[in-house]
Amino acid sequence: MKISLSNMFWCSKDNNELEKRIVKMEKELKSSLATIELQSEFINKLLKENDALKQDSFINEDLIRENELLMERLNESDNQWAKNIDVFVEKWFEENRDNIDIGVINFGLFKVDIFPDYLEKHIYKKVIKIVYSFIQSAIAPKIV
Repeated sequence: MKISLSNMFWCSKDNNELEKRIVKMEKELKSSLATIELQSEFINKLLKENDALKQDSFINEDLIRENELLMERLNESDNQWAKNIDVFVEKWFEENRDNIDIGVINFGLFKVDIFPDYLEKHIYKKVIKIVYSFIQSAIAPKIV
């Protein structure tokens, strides 16, 4: 095979072009890799933030459930004091029936009971509940 000077020139020229193209492609590849690494870091950061938000969401849901439970218990306790007053008045009225009968009117030799016992108990219960509510609201007003 005979190599001429012109063939060597073209081969050399082709090699230079190839080397330039290879260098250019290496630069583009490095740039692409850097971009991919940045995108990967960004995606990892977003995934971590997403996990943190999910955790916060679970915590918020737990707090909401706990708050609802506490509100139910508070409402039950609000109703419980009324029942406690009813029980107290029933017991107290039976123990002090003769001393506190407000519906008895004396007509000479006769005594007339114008308020039946159930009505007197009802009045006592309502008065005590009103006083209790007043004291409770004066000490700790409800936040709406």
